[in-house]
Amino acid sequence: MKQIPSILLIFLFPSLAAQTTISGSVKNLKGEPIIANVLVQAKGSASIAGFTTTTADGVFSMTYRGDTDSITLTVTGMNVGRHSKTVANESMQVDFQIDEKPLVLSDVNIAPQKIRQFGDTINYNVDEYRDQSDRVIGDVLKKLPGIEVSPLGQISYRGQGVNKFYIEGMDLMQGRYGIAVRNIPAEDIASVEVLENHQPIRTLRNRVFSDRAAINLRLKESVKGTHSVTGIAG
Repeated sequence: MKQIPSILLIFLFPSLAAQTTISGSVKNLKGEPIIANVLVQAKGSASIAGFTTTTADGVFSMTYRGDTDSITLTVTGMNVGRHSKTVANESMQVDFQIDEKPLVLSDVNIAPQKIRQFGDTINYNVDEYRDQSDRVIGDVLKKLPGIEVSPLGQISYRGQGVNKFYIEGMDLMQGRYGIAVRNIPAEDIASVEVLENHQPIRTLRNRVFSDRAAINLRLKESVKGTHSVTGIAG
């Protein structure tokens, strides 16, 4: 069998000729090894082309495949910060001697969602809708999408009157919920749940469909600890 000339191999498999091996070490100013992440990217590119982690001795080795003229190596870690070097795209050793410093992360503010939905239950975060002028829960209910409240405290959802009004899952008002709507302090309620397609008769649930909704008020934990739900209903 004839041997294929090496120059023909390079022509047939150009990726073999475009492989760069970068090795090196990462140490602090005292010469002590550092465990950190090492990334490789084409110069000016945001895409990470290679990734590795230094050993306990602070040594790394990685391969880059690409035809760019220059590549950027970046050392990063929680107690290291971020340090970069741009070198020619050729196999070589690149050593880092860095001044250790924490990596500072930008502040992240996590705000509660105004509306969440789980199946047929829509949950409204009351504090996201309430302002200083809202004294009772009826004032907040009027602001919730899809909900209307009459002057007497009767609640409709999407044009239909609700078939139940619960407080912590209990039907305490027995249909006279207008009293609760006009008297329960808005600041005491954590969330309002709309139970869509609610079947109030337990024995008929999952058997007889209902196109009407129910309302359930969830109390704040601080309120539960100061007075009972029965006391609120009274």
